[in-house]
Amino acid sequence: MPLRVKALSLTFRITLYRSFADLLAAGMPVLSALRALHVGQRSEVARMLSETANDVAAGFSLGDACARHEALFDERVVSAIRAVEGTGRLPEVLRAVAASHEEYHTYIQEVRKAVRVPMFTLLTAILVITCSLAFVVPTFTSLFSLTQDKLPAQTQRLLAISRWLQEHGFTVVWTLLIAVLAGAATTTYWLPARRWKEWVTYWIPCFGHLWVCADACGVLTTLSVLLTANVALCDALPLASKVVKKLMWEEAGRNMRAHLMEGGDVASMIMCIDTTLLPEQARNLLLLGEKGSELRVVCMHAARLLNEKKLYRMQLLTSFLPVVLSCVIGSVVLLIIHALYLPLFSMLEGLSL
Repeated sequence: MPLRVKALSLTFRITLYRSFADLLAAGMPVLSALRALHVGQRSEVARMLSETANDVAAGFSLGDACARHEALFDERVVSAIRAVEGTGRLPEVLRAVAASHEEYHTYIQEVRKAVRVPMFTLLTAILVITCSLAFVVPTFTSLFSLTQDKLPAQTQRLLAISRWLQEHGFTVVWTLLIAVLAGAATTTYWLPARRWKEWVTYWIPCFGHLWVCADACGVLTTLSVLLTANVALCDALPLASKVVKKLMWEEAGRNMRAHLMEGGDVASMIMCIDTTLLPEQARNLLLLGEKGSELRVVCMHAARLLNEKKLYRMQLLTSFLPVVLSCVIGSVVLLIIHALYLPLFSMLEGLSL
């Protein structure tokens, strides 16, 4: 059974590219380097590397041989290999490809970490408050029945919410669970839903701009590497746009390539990129280095600038968002406590009299 692309982790492929580059830089021929790479690998990976070496020995170019095993060498790697094959720059380009993969992986992990912590805190707080309303508040009902006074409005509302959760809580939980599973399946296999999910991800308050910067960094870094490897801009654009695995970027890459193929200039192509995908500051930098010889350098500079912007926003979020969440959660808890204990204070006053 062929090994799927997702079965090999990005970390494994980064290590593979760097090991290949190190062997070539040490003076080992391509054929010998491929055969040395498969030593110690799991059976399926060793088989693919061995087949790649056999194809090279049979007369295939390295790029064509690598293209037959997408699980190990994706389109971007194959295009870079084909562009520099026979020039002596293969180790340099392989290291650059590995570095671009690693940088994008780092960008995404940083954003996920920044999103994960407050989301976990918020969901935990919602779960605790809901359980309190469903299981703790009802214990006060029998106590409140002892008083002849009318309960305060906020207490009545709290008890009404508690009764509703007791009656419909499990239905709500199952409905939410089914909705989440159905939504996950829909946004995975139905393209319009997937595109809508990407749009929401980019526009979500506080965190949307982090995803925009991370994805733009990944595309620009990969584009810089491909241009450095002398891959034609028309071919590099759709390849670089696939690195983030977003339909919106892939569509933008195809449109940019079509624009250039129809005779359009680079400046007008850059202006066609939606600001939802590429922030205005990065676009202006690309316009300054639109000529081919400078575009690869400017792409890398724009990626670093966006990364710095992303890190700054992450620091702001990690600084003030926990405080905001704590204030909101504390206010909700305080309202619940006030609604529960206000009648008790009234009862105690009545008993003292």
